[in-house]
Amino acid sequence: MISFGERLKNLRKTRNMGQMELAEQVGVSVQSVSRWETGTCMPDIFQIVPLAKVLGTSADYLLGMDSSETDELEAAYEKVAKLSNIRNISDRTEGLQNHQVNKKCYDILAPLAARYPMNYSLILKCCMYGCYHLTDVVKHKLFPYSEKEINALYTDLERILTTVVAYEKNLGLKGEAKEWLVSIHCTMGYYGKAEVEAEDIGYDKRYVSLCAIAAAKENWDDLVLYSKKRIRTDARIYWLSLADLAFSYSVQGEPMRQKAIEVWKTTISILKTERDLLGIGTASDFLSSAYHHLAKEYLRDGDIDMCLSQIEQLTEICVQYYHWINDNTDDDGKIIEHLYNDTFLYEGALTNVFSKEETLLRSKNALRWCVVSCLDDYDDKDNNPIVTSDRYKKCLELIDALQ
Repeated sequence: MISFGERLKNLRKTRNMGQMELAEQVGVSVQSVSRWETGTCMPDIFQIVPLAKVLGTSADYLLGMDSSETDELEAAYEKVAKLSNIRNISDRTEGLQNHQVNKKCYDILAPLAARYPMNYSLILKCCMYGCYHLTDVVKHKLFPYSEKEINALYTDLERILTTVVAYEKNLGLKGEAKEWLVSIHCTMGYYGKAEVEAEDIGYDKRYVSLCAIAAAKENWDDLVLYSKKRIRTDARIYWLSLADLAFSYSVQGEPMRQKAIEVWKTTISILKTERDLLGIGTASDFLSSAYHHLAKEYLRDGDIDMCLSQIEQLTEICVQYYHWINDNTDDDGKIIEHLYNDTFLYEGALTNVFSKEETLLRSKNALRWCVVSCLDDYDDKDNNPIVTSDRYKKCLELIDALQ
């Protein structure tokens, strides 16, 4: 159990207060504050309430006697879980978009993080949504924040995360806080600060952060270098981080379309290079999704020929992927060879599958959808030049011929 002295010191540090400042506000000597924090002695009972007031907490919490914390946090976590579920399902019955969910979750957790500043797991959950919200504000321009409001949000997140890094003894939570620090620094364009934090992160997570920094700086050579090192330990997170970067450019429309295209092309290049390391299943899985999104970007850009070229590449990958599934599925419909938990594309489709034939049928349907849905964004669906082209028809024929 955390001691009174540790609790007092952490509360003070969280608010960026020195011992002298706290002493002056409470009306005691700095030596008294020092003795309280080191556990040499306790404050008098009449000093507890002023201390709690200055530190923005309750007397019960300061003394470690607050029994309401658990109930309050459980209620908040339930609200956040409900909102997160809305974000993850296609039927948005609440009428909320992802960026609105991020803000609502942050608004729920931020007051609790201030009230319970030593609950670092709560603080990190709050900061996660805060970082998402900062990205929505700065990169995606989804909220009309002033520069002052953006800096205030960034400063709050940096202060809280720095406190976790300084005082949390759990290396996992400390490392997570450092990763979020890298994220907010990159979002604000403070790459020097991000690189300092990344160098102090454990080896297993360092390349995750270095990839994020290189991507934010649009330094494609470094991104390729760090990604190759990272892909050997966590292919899925590597893929998702690049996809998130491309999507962040894509949602901004025409001004950022070329950047989105460059990220997808870089992703494809790396995946092809590391295909033997990843295995046919995983590499084909990620490549099919990358070609799918690249085709959509070219279609939005009005480049019909390049769109068709990506659909042809996608079809080739899909055919290879289907044969890999056929070769690695047992009679019960379960894929035998799982490299890096290779169920990304068919996670939902393969639920309650009981035969190899059913797995292959669902896989074939999913791959056909992957090709056909490349054209979802075409406005004039009745006069789509891609649908009537022989190249596109040939692609569908190859998918339909899969046995």
